[in-house]
Amino acid sequence: MITVLNFSHPLSKPAREHLNAPGVAGEGGAVIIRVPVQVDLEAPIIPQVDEIVRDAFQRMSAAGITPNAVNVDCIVPPGLSVVAVPLCNRFPTANLISLRRDTSRVAGNVYVISEIIRARHVHPRK
Repeated sequence: MITVLNFSHPLSKPAREHLNAPGVAGEGGAVIIRVPVQVDLEAPIIPQVDEIVRDAFQRMSAAGITPNAVNVDCIVPPGLSVVAVPLCNRFPTANLISLRRDTSRVAGNVYVISEIIRARHVHPRK
């Protein structure tokens, strides 16, 4: 089982299927927890990121997962980089999920997983 915190739009069916594939999620599949992100760009960002993390931990607890950063396997960051960077830093062992638009589909915007970037590349050790 893997725990995914999704700070972006709801994941498409193809993206959820990708995360639940045996080679990705292992036994138990993926627990995908959606955490809505809304920020006020006229207010300080870090206190808002703190609140987003608290919300994520509450949602983890409600899903029966001990709420701490180590128990997060992957995150889908929000699109706004000024929020994504400090948010990613709160989960130093989490892999980063990159989404891309599925251009093979004619109608609608469907986003699929383009890659899973390993934590060691997101948070290099010194």
